[in-house]
Amino acid sequence: MLMDDVDKKIIAQLQADGRTSLEDLSKTNSFTSMGTKKRLEKLIENGVIKISALVNPSALGLHPAFVMLEMESAEAMQNVLDRFEECPRIVQIFKTIGGFNLIALIVAETRETLESISMENAR
Repeated sequence: MLMDDVDKKIIAQLQADGRTSLEDLSKTNSFTSMGTKKRLEKLIENGVIKISALVNPSALGLHPAFVMLEMESAEAMQNVLDRFEECPRIVQIFKTIGGFNLIALIVAETRETLESISMENAR
């Protein structure tokens, strides 16, 4: 899907404030509320944007961390991906280019849990 300036303005406004009303979004791009709604629905349907809530880990007493892994082979990388596919502490795993093959965003309940996860991965 190709995006034009209107789509980019809608996305920029929603990134600044995800609770922006259709009325306020329409003021950003000089469209009617209905025209803006159609644009927004098109962006969602095409998978360009998704509606979700961001959780503040600090407010919940959680400890986020990035873990960077250097894998020796594609097979080892796949083993790690398979092993942690259903782990509730893994927020996202990213494949990378360069020195580290994987970067994982994890969230743990305590610093001790975070350290035990990193020590487990080191074995």
